[in-house]
Amino acid sequence: MRQFGLLLHKFSKPYVINEPSDEASTIEKRKCRTDGNVSRAANRLVTMQTLASAPVESRLRLEFLYDYKGRRIEKKIFVWNTVTLTYELQSTLKFVYDGWNLTAELDGNNVLLRTFVWGKDATGSLQGAGGVGGLLLIDDGPSTYRAGFDGNENIVALVKVGDGHLAPSYEYGPFGEPLRTTGEYGEQNPFRFSSVYTDHETGMLSYGFRYYNPQTGSWLGRDALEEAGGLNLSQFVFNNPMGGVDVLGLARYLSPGHRVASEAAGRPGERRSRYMEALLEGLPDVREMD
Repeated sequence: MRQFGLLLHKFSKPYVINEPSDEASTIEKRKCRTDGNVSRAANRLVTMQTLASAPVESRLRLEFLYDYKGRRIEKKIFVWNTVTLTYELQSTLKFVYDGWNLTAELDGNNVLLRTFVWGKDATGSLQGAGGVGGLLLIDDGPSTYRAGFDGNENIVALVKVGDGHLAPSYEYGPFGEPLRTTGEYGEQNPFRFSSVYTDHETGMLSYGFRYYNPQTGSWLGRDALEEAGGLNLSQFVFNNPMGGVDVLGLARYLSPGHRVASEAAGRPGERRSRYMEALLEGLPDVREMD
């Protein structure tokens, strides 16, 4: 596994969700460094790079670009050139969305690589849970795959449309750490644990507003709601991923069955903030939300 070290970088202008006329009204102007990465403004991860002490064959650098809503729209992959001793661009991947659901991947020349079809997610709506549990089909051109889920909205299998045979199957630990992947297309499929996009270069899950490391069971960045979302700003679904799912890295969603069990155990049901509701509805300006 590659080790990613802290990279210091200066940015001439911090990223903001909206470009306000009043500079003081930006959502977040602070830069936040997470272990092994660089983040800026609204806690968006912009760069990941392997440690300088890593073997040259494994050195890698990733750069990310986001749109005004905070959705990741581009990923650039750089590899180490042992002759020039510099990082060189290897490939570019662009992302197209419907709301927060990823619908297509394009290469650097805008050539279509793969498409995704979504249905109702864990909430019974199209995007109430940020798409968790809602993926229906993956079409990469030569083949189309239908997604199969377990009871906690994790993709555990893909069935190849046409001949109906089981392609890849997945097994996870309680915090989403991969235990076993078998079958064809297993590594190529980006949607696995909690139906969330996985970067195969790092093993990190891109939840939308934050990246999740299943090996440590914690977020790379702090909670956008600060302490209003809990005192532990990097805690993943209150350390209970078997009891609910996370929505876009902002809040936990309990299914009706999970909510009844939680309240029976003396724990209050989940309540989403106005901030999160606005984001899920696709409103671009959330500066006035509490």
